[in-house]
Amino acid sequence: MDLSLGKIKRIQAVHIIFGGDERLLQFFFHQNGPHLRYTPAETLSFGKEFSLNDFIMIQIALELMGTKNSFLLKSIFDLDDEYFINALNGFLYLKEISMQLSDIC
Repeated sequence: MDLSLGKIKRIQAVHIIFGGDERLLQFFFHQNGPHLRYTPAETLSFGKEFSLNDFIMIQIALELMGTKNSFLLKSIFDLDDEYFINALNGFLYLKEISMQLSDIC
């Protein structure tokens, strides 16, 4: 199977997102090659059996593999480096704030 460099990089990104978790990797990828085990709709349906965090990562992985046309995710990747870092810093800030608020409540 001849894979483009872009597809290889997307597969590697999914491995990173899943943190090398074999459960998620075996669920997501087909055993006979580097393609999805299920259709995107089936992946989302079956993925609901995982924890909320795992399910969110599965959704992100689907977007990275190009199975969902996510304008937001594509737009974020199209940002210049400085803007991309600013966006990530904004997300981190919001995450910290939400964690602080949950500690208070």
